[in-house]
Parts: sequence; C-alpha cells; structure tokens
Amino acid sequence: MGLGKTLQTISLLGFCLEYLQLRGPHIVLVPKSTLANWQKEVARWCPSLRSLVLQGDKDVRAELIRTHVQPGVAHAERAWDVLLTTYETAVIEHSFLAKIPWQYLVRCWLAAAGVGVMR
Repeated sequence: MGLGKTLQTISLLGFCLEYLQLRGPHIVLVPKSTLANWQKEVARWCPSLRSLVLQGDKDVRAELIRTHVQPGVAHAERAWDVLLTTYETAVIEHSFLAKIPWQYLVRCWLAAAGVGVMR
C-alpha cells in the first residue's frame, strides 16, 4: 500500500495551476522504475497539467531538450508544465536544466533513500 506521495504531489501542482495560476515550470525527480507511473498518474488525476518525460539515450535527450524542454524560452511558449525525469538524467543534463527558472522541484525521496527496497 502506498503512502499517496504521487497523488499529493500532483494535487499540489494542480492547485498551483488552477488556483494560484502558477503553470510552472516544475520538475519532478523520480526513480526510473516509477517514471511511467508518474506520467500516467499526472494524466489521470490532473489532465490540465501538461507533462513531459525527459529520458532516453544521449541523442534522444538532446533532441527532447532542443525541441521540447527549450532552456531560455519563455514558459508560456513551451508545451509542458511539469518535467518528469530521473535523478541520473538530471545530473547528466544539469547544465541545460539549470537554465530554467523552476517554480517547484519535487524529489521522490523515499525511493531515493532505498526505503522499502529488499536486498
């Protein structure tokens, strides 16, 4: 049974969008194993919140950054509100991600700390 961290985070970002008029950009750092679930849950629980997944090999990420993430472009001109990516990808692409003025950064800390992972 989950603790509801995903839904709580999506609710917070949805509240920011709907009531505070803060469209973003926001970034959510999650383990690779939960990335697809996060994308599915954002679409399910807050369809007005537009998400983009930054994942893939070097060439795929470079193309996504160039065409979709677009550092240096005004947020109103982007087609996403929330960037979903992994810790590892964020470290690799930090020079591009640092150019974006994030409203919120969310880190799925329980999974990152290894809580609940059996060895």
